[in-house]
Amino acid sequence: MICSDCSRPITRQSKTGRCRSCAARRCGSDPVMVARRSEALRRRMRDDPAFRARRARELHCRNLSARKDPAVAARFLEIIRENRKGLNKPGVRERWLAGRKEAGRKRHETVMAWCPPEYRAEYKRLRQSKKMLAAEAKRIILAQLTPFERKMQAVRTGAGISAKPVLRASDHSYSLIGNSSQLAAGAPG
Repeated sequence: MICSDCSRPITRQSKTGRCRSCAARRCGSDPVMVARRSEALRRRMRDDPAFRARRARELHCRNLSARKDPAVAARFLEIIRENRKGLNKPGVRERWLAGRKEAGRKRHETVMAWCPPEYRAEYKRLRQSKKMLAAEAKRIILAQLTPFERKMQAVRTGAGISAKPVLRASDHSYSLIGNSSQLAAGAPG
């Protein structure tokens, strides 16, 4: 049997009528197949941390070995230069800076989640003006909180509210030792 594209011999098991390289080229040029393959890879990278780590390690090793070749190193530099030109397009740098500002705000909110917003200025003053260590300033701020503020801060950071258990004695006329008739009659036990 002969490949329908390049006239090389193919095996009897070939379902496409093409040799391996022609079949792979044909699948790689089909947009539907490319989309399915990239979606499967994206899903696996998202769901399987071991696979993601293995791929990252392989790509790192491949890049290190490729950069030893002067032609590949020159191509990497060309790619970097092209990417830098893209940063000079109108609006690109502004969008990037806006994203960094938002990322910084979110990071600050995550790190300072322990401190209520109304006490953050005081914490900043203790750290900068008084030159206190972060742990000491945090201890001082937490000591200033009232019990109610502590509970409200816990709720703000994700803790649930639960009712206090009722620990009062119940008014049952029995006991676990079986002398309920004596207790009900008021006789000494």
